[in-house]
Amino acid sequence: MKNTKVISGVVLILLFLCFPFASQAQLYADHEENFAYEVKQIDEFFERFNNENTLIKRYLSNHYSQLEVSREELLKSLFNFQSPYIRPEEALRFIEQVHQQENPLRLSFYDDKWFAKVKASVLYEGKERELFLLMSVQEEQNGGSKWVIEEVFADFLLAPAVKDSTAFLNPMSHATDFMGLNKVFENPEKVKGYLSSDYQDDQLPKLVMELQNKKVSFREVEDISYHFLQVDGWIFTVEDFQRQEKNAGWLINRLMPANATEKKAYMETLLQPEI
Repeated sequence: MKNTKVISGVVLILLFLCFPFASQAQLYADHEENFAYEVKQIDEFFERFNNENTLIKRYLSNHYSQLEVSREELLKSLFNFQSPYIRPEEALRFIEQVHQQENPLRLSFYDDKWFAKVKASVLYEGKERELFLLMSVQEEQNGGSKWVIEEVFADFLLAPAVKDSTAFLNPMSHATDFMGLNKVFENPEKVKGYLSSDYQDDQLPKLVMELQNKKVSFREVEDISYHFLQVDGWIFTVEDFQRQEKNAGWLINRLMPANATEKKAYMETLLQPEI
């Protein structure tokens, strides 16, 4: 009976807010309520996920004291209702797992399995280019913490793909004291042909080198998404949706069941632009 009253109260509030002939005072009230519902920062996302005394709970307590907001309702409010990447039945299973009675799950800023993927605009040798950074939180020995760059992806940092069949060192190069090594340095666009097939194109050292050579300059951050892998059996991503409605701000836009192997594969492709 109590749940029925709560749901009825929420429905009445929504109907009232959607009334088309709102006064100026009502428009202000709408804006205030939207602001309260919006998840404005990733820190606020953590607070709501963990069922802490976050802004929306204080707002509803002050304005609608008859409503009781459960953790399940708070978790539901963290999903992007317009996302095509979320299945309702999986979202309900996820919420049930997070809100288990004996040991409810909580997120921590210091978790080692959540990451920020940052898309930035930079100038490289005078041309505007895209750069993707994988960021994580690192704890310091003095008890502090900081964001650090774990990995980098950018087209301009990739070793050029070799297409010239002449880009190789003869198997008898040792007989000439490797004199053919001059070709590696004279043809940098073909360098991949001279590298081991096990070569891993680690771009972070390259970025450091290009920064030291002052070839890369920062312009702006274009996009941020947060990727959470610390909940057993799940991966979810959080993105910012700026719109004039309650379901706005930093919301879960993707939810995927995933085992340990799938999480590892996900991390290996996370910096690719299409993910």
